[in-house]
Amino acid sequence: MLRLAACVLMIVLLQPPSTHANLLNGDHALAMHTLHRSDPTSFSDVPHYRLDTLFEPSAQRWRGWLQVRFRNPSTTPLTSIYMRLFANLKDFNGEASIYRPTVNGQRATISYERNNYLARIDYAEPIAVGADIELTLDFLTVMPIDAGTRFYGAFNDDGTSISMASAYPLIAEFRDNEWLREIPDGKGDLVNTPIATYDVEVTLPLSHRIVATGSAIAYQRRAQEHTYQLVSGLQRDFMLVATTLPVVTTVVDGTRINIYHDASQRTAAYTAMRYAAQSLRTFNHLFGQYPYNELDFVSVDARSFYGVEYPGVVLLQDRLFMNQPLLERIITHEVAHQWFYNVVGNDVQQHAWVDESIATYSQVLYQEQVYGDVGKNRELAALQAQYDELVKRKRDGPIDQPMSEFTLYTFNAIAYAKGALYLDALRQTAGDEAFFAALLSYVDRYQYQIVDGTALRDEVQQQCTCDVQSVYQTWVLAQDDTETE
Repeated sequence: MLRLAACVLMIVLLQPPSTHANLLNGDHALAMHTLHRSDPTSFSDVPHYRLDTLFEPSAQRWRGWLQVRFRNPSTTPLTSIYMRLFANLKDFNGEASIYRPTVNGQRATISYERNNYLARIDYAEPIAVGADIELTLDFLTVMPIDAGTRFYGAFNDDGTSISMASAYPLIAEFRDNEWLREIPDGKGDLVNTPIATYDVEVTLPLSHRIVATGSAIAYQRRAQEHTYQLVSGLQRDFMLVATTLPVVTTVVDGTRINIYHDASQRTAAYTAMRYAAQSLRTFNHLFGQYPYNELDFVSVDARSFYGVEYPGVVLLQDRLFMNQPLLERIITHEVAHQWFYNVVGNDVQQHAWVDESIATYSQVLYQEQVYGDVGKNRELAALQAQYDELVKRKRDGPIDQPMSEFTLYTFNAIAYAKGALYLDALRQTAGDEAFFAALLSYVDRYQYQIVDGTALRDEVQQQCTCDVQSVYQTWVLAQDDTETE
């Protein structure tokens, strides 16, 4: 991501879960690039979400039935499960509720915590260590209207697109043998989740088309509505946008790129397509083949970010299409996030710099590949100027800090700019051959896992005979003794 500085609802519930027993069993390999259809050999080892849903654009409402299958992650029997309802966060300004939960076929009860961000689901029969869990529920999510100037524009109806970031109930994080229940810090990315697979069926009026994580494997059109059946492949989250925008399309290295844009910006959309294609081609070479069949970009009315990445879907601030240099930089950054955040994951609350620094340094790598040393040096100079200003203001500090320790200014200057300069120092220490070999092995070794900043450092160390530990210590961990303003 690149950012700028409860009520009662009347609903009609879907049919009981038994109605859905034979739905949504898509082949997830169909969403993966042909070179990645065996990653991993078994899709059954990860959590699996199934959703059968109805979207009502006139009411900004998404409702449906959800089933989640996963294994008990605790070292003790479980008697409760926490689900996250991101729509209820203050930054989202939406509403989300769940109804009629069952756990392994038994009715369960719901209680809400943390200002309705968390729903605790309790059940009578403890689930054994390592045993499979099947949770079902009905849910309702309501999106705000024209809230992109004041709230999170990735969850909003802007008049042409309804963006539904994290609009379905997600399993909470489970770490150190407990559910994590803290409200996430909104300065950066919010969603920490392991790789999962998603089968999602969406019915909506013909006025809108669906843009989503993964690929559509079935489609049915009727007189007033149509239905998409979507499979995700292996993804870290599921993003859904209902849009009326036109689209331009191309194919790069076997991946379809779609740019959804305002009709008045068709020329700029083709420019954006060129940047996206160049970025994807460059990073396929540097990081390894993009693992999925599709990559979508959607223009949205948002003010809290320039661009924000979701698995297979990137939201771009609509004003970017009138600023080509910035548009190119943001597209490059967000395309890189498809490898660094999604394929190789990290804790975006405790170690947010891990993906942001490498996505930012990818801007340097892209400029170098496309425009040569002139582009590379120009991008590095801009990052150095941003970091120099941070030092001038006496706001420098270690890169590896939890999100809660940053201000929005220091987060952008340290996690992005200083983090990218650290990677350039790492590259200079190791040499190009070792550094680029490490990037490839890093993605290959840690794909679909969650890592911290030591993983890439150690990959570089294995590729060279140099001392990268001192570089890491100086840039990433060293404390700053200057006083803040």
